Amino acid sequence: MSRPQGAFIPLCVALSVSACVSASTVPPELARTIPSNARAIRLFSDQPTAEYYRTVYRSLVAQGFGIAQENPQMGTLSTQTKDIGQNTLLKLTVYVQDTTDGAVATLRGQWEVTAEMLFTGGASEARWGAAGRSKRAFGEMAVIANEVPHTRIEYISR
Repeated sequence: MSRPQGAFIPLCVALSVSACVSASTVPPELARTIPSNARAIRLFSDQPTAEYYRTVYRSLVAQGFGIAQENPQMGTLSTQTKDIGQNTLLKLTVYVQDTTDGAVATLRGQWEVTAEMLFTGGASEARWGAAGRSKRAFGEMAVIANEVPHTRIEYISR
């Protein structure tokens, strides 16, 4: 029984696209510290909340992110998407809140493919335990988070 060769093209394209994506930009020493179920990152600081919000904001801008939305009074900001390579865009959502010792910033990421890709879809959550672009996006988010001044970092699974 013969099958038309064209029937395999979408599957082959999908397999080749996801197989090409790696988390190689994450230094091995950092990758070893990230739990496989990590979905968000918390950065702790001894700075007051308003000051830490400005610190996080400036750090993200310095790392090439544009700011899409900001609300300093609520402690929230969202970045514009940034190309992190391999046809992958990363967008961050940050929430900064008070703690007893200062402030904590929670970073969550969403990834999507660039316009150069053959297919498009909506944004997907960046997760370390996933494969392909999701893992790449989370890894890049971890690298970015480690550039933001902090006293302690914590990876969270919810």
